[in-house]
Amino acid sequence: MDNTYSSDQAKNLVQAAKSSFSEGRYSEAAQLYDQLVSLQPKISTHYWYLGLSLLLIEQESEAQATWLEGVVEFTEDGTLSLLSILKFEVERLETAFNMQSAWLVRKYIQEIDPDDLENLLIALDHSANLGFLAESDELIYQVIDLIGQHEHFDSDALPKVVSSLLINSPHSTAAVDFIEICIEKYTNSQKLASILFSIINDIQQNHSIRRENVIRLVHLCLDFSPQNSSVLINLISLYQEIGQYNRSIEYGKQLVEVSRTKFDRISAIYLLVKGFLLSGGKWLEAESSYRECHHLIQSFLSESPSLDLDKSMRLLVITGVSPYFSDNPAAHNIIRKQIIQSSCTNFSRQSIDTEKRHQSNRPLRIGYISSCFRRHSVAWLSRWIFQYHNSDKFHIYAYSLKRTDDDLQNFIANQVQNFVHVSPDAKPTEIAKHIQQDEIDILVDLDSITSKKICSVMMLKPAPIQVTWLGSDASGVPVIDYFMADQYVLPDTAHDYYTSKIWRLPKTYVAVDGFEASTPTLRRCHLSIPNDAVVFFSSQTGYKRHQKTVHLQMKILREVPGSFFLVRGLSDGDSVQAFFADIAEQEGVSFDRFRFLPTFPSEEIHRANLQIADVVLDTYPYNGATTTLETLWMGIPLVTRVGEQFAARNSYAFMMNVGVAEGIAWTDEEYIEWGIRLGTDEALRKKVAWQLKQSRHTSPLWDAKKFTCEMENAYCQMWAKYTEQVS
Repeated sequence: MDNTYSSDQAKNLVQAAKSSFSEGRYSEAAQLYDQLVSLQPKISTHYWYLGLSLLLIEQESEAQATWLEGVVEFTEDGTLSLLSILKFEVERLETAFNMQSAWLVRKYIQEIDPDDLENLLIALDHSANLGFLAESDELIYQVIDLIGQHEHFDSDALPKVVSSLLINSPHSTAAVDFIEICIEKYTNSQKLASILFSIINDIQQNHSIRRENVIRLVHLCLDFSPQNSSVLINLISLYQEIGQYNRSIEYGKQLVEVSRTKFDRISAIYLLVKGFLLSGGKWLEAESSYRECHHLIQSFLSESPSLDLDKSMRLLVITGVSPYFSDNPAAHNIIRKQIIQSSCTNFSRQSIDTEKRHQSNRPLRIGYISSCFRRHSVAWLSRWIFQYHNSDKFHIYAYSLKRTDDDLQNFIANQVQNFVHVSPDAKPTEIAKHIQQDEIDILVDLDSITSKKICSVMMLKPAPIQVTWLGSDASGVPVIDYFMADQYVLPDTAHDYYTSKIWRLPKTYVAVDGFEASTPTLRRCHLSIPNDAVVFFSSQTGYKRHQKTVHLQMKILREVPGSFFLVRGLSDGDSVQAFFADIAEQEGVSFDRFRFLPTFPSEEIHRANLQIADVVLDTYPYNGATTTLETLWMGIPLVTRVGEQFAARNSYAFMMNVGVAEGIAWTDEEYIEWGIRLGTDEALRKKVAWQLKQSRHTSPLWDAKKFTCEMENAYCQMWAKYTEQVS
């Protein structure tokens, strides 16, 4: 071959290859560099660019073979030369936002120079952003090992990497391990903490992330800002969520200490009260803190504060613990009215203008809003109305504030025309706008005073008619038109103190077709309980275990010889046992008559295991609701104490609707008497059990289809009243 000709040919080929490569025509570049390798086999860059071109057209094994050939050929500086080109070209790829190719090239840079921390960090950033989770975890631990070799380290790339991992890989335990060691050893750890602070709320609201990982991240925030109230609130809520109630109490006390304003102190004490209640064994501490919180609220309201929507709804939700401590609905509602009055001016400015609609040519649009459309008591009870709604006359929308994708949520989603997963970070105004744009005619709130966000949405009045049903007592929000009830669940005098109009349904305010039950996992022999012993049973959260009622239950146990008491509920096991042991000792009941049960794997197993009980002892002043319905459905006698407030009349209402009066007590003395009678009179227990079994075929409580018709009739009447008023 003529050398001059070869040189000119090589120049042209080099220029053409460079142009093809720089313009991203990698197949063409590979062909040209292949010719150059043949033409000028002593020039190393031809090998490097040929291999890189092959890599970028997904011919990875050919790329490796080419580079290996070049490295063998140019032993002295071949590897360094290849590394230099890869580093130069990867930056060009990143400038062009070709991140997948850049990620691949950085993997090969890592193979050549595994100690290049900056390269590893940038590769990790790409891996997180591209969703390569398995590769990310493997890479993370390589980076952790490398960082561990340094006392301190610096990196321009690290802040972006941390941000990418928090956004794209918050589920990864490896990512949390990585962030922990980076904050420990990075020279500007405060910058990393700032990134973490900016995103931690979003991470906490993502319930698909393991709570233990979220807690570790929140603790990192707390290390940087030990008196940061927002961080402490997050930590308290997380520990309550995973059942570590004593830890939540520990941080609740810290929050109270750092709270400076009266409002912040109210909020802090409320969280502490929740921790005490949830523990199931710290009633006296809960009661003392509740009294302090109540007095602070009264003092705060006496100052005529001007509250925004968020603060007023937060206060409203805080009053939601009052029914656990006392049966005084008139007093509870007075406080709620005062809260609303402190902010009515602000509400009127923020509320949405709802167009007065009257379109007779389409079905009524009924919207249900809740955070409980999942395996939750509210969903177990409300699912039937979604199944039986008349889709010709009603179009049903369900707005779910918590996504779980469990079987119950999916069931409800499949029953309605529109199931809306509301984003966890959606603001009340955004949710209200969505509801308004859907032209909902009647909006039904299933959470009421248990949800600050939903109370805020309702306060914005996104629908012409607004209703509270099922989940809790009425919130007191003045723009809610109706509160669904029946003739039993609220006393005749309730209208004197309720803000919303009470709409009493003909028979019952809720109905179900029954409950699924699995195979029992409890046997008396497993619990060392004789077959002929009477078994009393209580299954509630710590919230509902009022100390006074537990004293009544001990008096019953004392008067029924040889009886046992099974206790189950979401609470701290040691605290609950200490709580019951103390009261049992005061009442002269041997502690060996107690059996404390773990949480069962599912609601279906819980219901099956109810059959071990002879008598269920209800709570007061906050009755069971779903637990009572499950008890009655399983045919087990129940003793309940009736009060004045909604929460103290649920069991009474259900028992009246199944036609069983035995076990309904209007005083503490009657509660004890019924407990003793049902505990000692086997014939009476059998009679009640038979009545309950028969009621399955006759009671309105077990006829969800008819109940749905009654709810639909109520909606039609509400709409007729509304259209008459606006026409």
